[in-house]
Amino acid sequence: PALTHEKEKDINTLKKLSEASREMDVPLIATFTVPRSVEEREDKRPTLADLGEAGEIADYAICVYRDYYYNSEKYDYNKNLGDLETELIVVKRDGKIVHEKIVIEENINEICNI
Repeated sequence: PALTHEKEKDINTLKKLSEASREMDVPLIATFTVPRSVEEREDKRPTLADLGEAGEIADYAICVYRDYYYNSEKYDYNKNLGDLETELIVVKRDGKIVHEKIVIEENINEICNI
């Protein structure tokens, strides 16, 4: 699908920022929303392809996946939702994928590896 003028401007800005961050050897952190088409797949974990052109620019993408959101029947909702397992998916440009399971404990504002 063709990019809208606004999206094209956003991608061009992102490319310029990415080039500048590499030249200055500083990280660039940008946030994106994943398209709703993820909802239609069996495995709803986000991928670089979900980010479209922005995924092609990124050296790394850190995506958040909450299994309890998609498979609520498996979880006890009497627990604090913030204490349920969350998965961080780090995708590198070379295709390597790292999965890290964490618990975000809302009541003490702490992220813990599990």
